[in-house]
Amino acid sequence: MKWGDGETIVRLVEMIGRREGLGDILAEGVKRAAERFGGEAEKLAVHVKGLELPMWDPRGQKGLALSYAVSNRGGCHLQSLHDAFFEKENVFPEVGVKEPVSRYSSSRLKTFYTIVGEQVWGALADSLILCKYIFPFLIKLEDVPEMVKAATGWNLTIKELMLIAERAINLCRAFNVREGIARKDDILPRKFEELAVTGGDARGQTYPKATLDTMLDDYYELRGWNKNGIPKKEKLEELGLGWVAADLQKHGYYG
Repeated sequence: MKWGDGETIVRLVEMIGRREGLGDILAEGVKRAAERFGGEAEKLAVHVKGLELPMWDPRGQKGLALSYAVSNRGGCHLQSLHDAFFEKENVFPEVGVKEPVSRYSSSRLKTFYTIVGEQVWGALADSLILCKYIFPFLIKLEDVPEMVKAATGWNLTIKELMLIAERAINLCRAFNVREGIARKDDILPRKFEELAVTGGDARGQTYPKATLDTMLDDYYELRGWNKNGIPKKEKLEELGLGWVAADLQKHGYYG
């Protein structure tokens, strides 16, 4: 294939749909296809946990890169707000996202903002079935408690809604942990470490493994997970997920 070869792309889509020839291998997705091909294929494969990455390049957005790496369903761009939003003031002042931070920052504050984005724009929006094109732009976080009350009669504060979102993320992570997911899987394609952006404002940007390791350390600590990316027993119990902690303990995760 060559870049821009539309005819071949259409033909491959048809082959994938019918599982014909090469299409039978590609139908399994990039991860499995790369494992099947061997050699340099796995180094070139662009995916996280088996989910192919979308068009948003994480090399110039360090928070997005982190959200790709830790996402419970792999390289998905809908897990946390993208870094451009955090360059604005008072994105979520109610929950501590006030001062702007550069999209190129890999600071602990950026990691905190990514976590808040996961809980507000990710888990909370998904749980309430809010359109992510208008939240938090037309609909603000401060509006959500009143919307929930109108629909359900529940009097929930923003703090309580954030707790529900945090619980959802930890429950998903605990499920993945039980199935063998850990820090070893919170990684990014090697291309992003080895190849720099060649044009635009992000020219020269890469995402070194050392940067990811530092952000993962901060992320796990802020989340209440251990250094291997496993939610701590006390964190799960704090969230009312004691039964989940008991299940992980049964599987040998807490000694």
